[in-house]
Amino acid sequence: QMGGWFRKEIKSVADLQGLKFRIGGMAGLVLAKLGVVPQMIGGPDIYPALEKGTIDGAEWVGPYDDEKLGFNKVAQMSCQPCPIGADLAGHVQQDVQGRTTVRNRFIEALVISGLVGSATPAMAAKKLPYWASLNAGEVMMRKGPGRNFPADWLYKRKGLPVKVVKAYKAEHAEWRRIQDPDGAEGWVQANLLSDKRSALIVGDVRPLRDKPAADAAIIWRAEPGVVGTISQCAKGWCLFDARGRAGYIEIAQLFGVAADEKLP
Repeated sequence: QMGGWFRKEIKSVADLQGLKFRIGGMAGLVLAKLGVVPQMIGGPDIYPALEKGTIDGAEWVGPYDDEKLGFNKVAQMSCQPCPIGADLAGHVQQDVQGRTTVRNRFIEALVISGLVGSATPAMAAKKLPYWASLNAGEVMMRKGPGRNFPADWLYKRKGLPVKVVKAYKAEHAEWRRIQDPDGAEGWVQANLLSDKRSALIVGDVRPLRDKPAADAAIIWRAEPGVVGTISQCAKGWCLFDARGRAGYIEIAQLFGVAADEKLP
């Protein structure tokens, strides 16, 4: 999410004291702890409120959309979440379409306060890469880690296995870059992923056996693209369960598990 538009430059946490800022939800509660006075007003009322000085700043969508509403004309300072590295003194100042001064000091103030994390790539709780599965019936994949980025794919298959290859922590949400079974990569919100392990049959029709051995009896056959849960993975085999039809399958015939992985 974007930092917002301000009538004056935000240089430190002290500048947030008493600041009347149009923002709501969890972000408003966080900023209130810094002395900000959250204001809840509708989109059409933001411009006149900024123009008259009724509010000191506002958060809406982002520079491209906000400038269509003219916010840059009445609030010259646009603070956006720029990446913050080890050198916090390295403020970013640039000109957006020749009009708007952009600084990351507002976000930096929140980082220093300890109330929100920096908008830098976050270390995942697990070592990257790792496997996960889609946790919702509809999951949107985007070109970047934020809702302001265009969508690439809409997945409608809960439980689909994916590989998580990158992690990113933004101001309001955590994002994960995933790779799907076809090799497509993009960003999804972390809360739309589950730790529940699943796998997808790849290649040809595959046999499911009653034991983890190549000469064991075949009890089921699964077509490519079938998704099931996995467990008891060891020595190149996994127990694959597709809606109650379970059997052992070679790991090499699955997407969603590493060749040398062990699962209970």
